[in-house]
Amino acid sequence: TKDSQNVESKQTQPEKQTITFDAELENAITTIQFAYKLNNVYIVDKDKKVRYISKETPEQTRGEEFKLPAVDPSVLVKGRDTIYFSKVTLQQLGKEKKIVFLVAAPIRDESEGTGKDLLGQLIYEVDMARVEQLIADKAGLGSTGQVWLLQDQEKRFVYLNSFNNKKQKISSLDNAGNKEDESTPKIIVKALKKDQKHNDAIDENDYLAVSRFIPGVEWGIVVKNDKSEIYPPADYWYSVFSTSYQTFRYPSEND
Repeated sequence: TKDSQNVESKQTQPEKQTITFDAELENAITTIQFAYKLNNVYIVDKDKKVRYISKETPEQTRGEEFKLPAVDPSVLVKGRDTIYFSKVTLQQLGKEKKIVFLVAAPIRDESEGTGKDLLGQLIYEVDMARVEQLIADKAGLGSTGQVWLLQDQEKRFVYLNSFNNKKQKISSLDNAGNKEDESTPKIIVKALKKDQKHNDAIDENDYLAVSRFIPGVEWGIVVKNDKSEIYPPADYWYSVFSTSYQTFRYPSEND
């Protein structure tokens, strides 16, 4: 009969896999969040609906589409096939605002014969304050040494950390220059070029600086020091060794 054929057809069709949650998954996510001090952990399904939130906030709601940062609306697209680090942004998180970035990674069905279909994505929300703590150590940089973290956001460059630049207070997400502006320091432009060689120091008015481009997160890092601090020790030791050289040189020429 048609009824028996329908039942048989349903039995032979492979069961569609979905993301399921249990105490083991909850424990694993909680452990990761504590170990890495993450702001939040989300799981979204392939339709971009929020299925799990480790820490409830008014901004993201279970069962609704995941709200993306305006500065980087393609997070879920780029996170479908690889681990993707979003642009850094200021987010309203409950009653406070924090500067954060997202890390998105695909969740796939690894069962045999499934073709590793995409089930959804795991998203970490990382507080930039944690990153600032990592670069706060200025050992070996002297009194004027600084570390700058930078990111390319559309047509402008922004700082990702806070510091005092002479009498000016620089805060995270402050403007660091513009791609089209020739007055943007060369070291900032260089730090954010993926294919740029970073072997030589750049002379920028009253300071010297070196740069590196960090793949993955696509940040630039600059380490600088004022000339007023770099050159005096060099001049001093030059004088010491030059005098010593002359002291040993002249007697030998008189012999």
